[in-house]
Amino acid sequence: AMLTASPTRGIEVTDLWAAHASRRAWAVKGANVQCQSGEVVMILGADGSGKTRLLTSVAERIFVPPRSARTTTHVRGSVTVGGVDLSKWDKTQLQKRVGVCLNDVRTVSDCASLVAGCTIEEILEPVVAGGRVGQKERN
Repeated sequence: AMLTASPTRGIEVTDLWAAHASRRAWAVKGANVQCQSGEVVMILGADGSGKTRLLTSVAERIFVPPRSARTTTHVRGSVTVGGVDLSKWDKTQLQKRVGVCLNDVRTVSDCASLVAGCTIEEILEPVVAGGRVGQKERN
């Protein structure tokens, strides 16, 4: 049977546990996050609270870097994209549909001045120019 991903279900993380590769202690304990299609989610917290490890562990499960490049170990829990578990996806197709953007909150205000006056669609819309993805020029 062919699995069909829902175009509106987005990404769902359920009971995710993850540790940094160089440490034995859990950095993320039982995290649950939902991001529906079209939503932008900010994950905020104190230094060392597991924000980067949460996103890195999800990204490493989607993009599957070589083992020597992975920074997360001891991962358990489930991650679905479009309502389909990551293990059921063709990795090439999945990687074409998902992106992760890590950003330090201290740079958000700097970025805000660059996109002031743009709609969310303009900010997130990749524009193909000359065969490459480039930035949309603003008038």
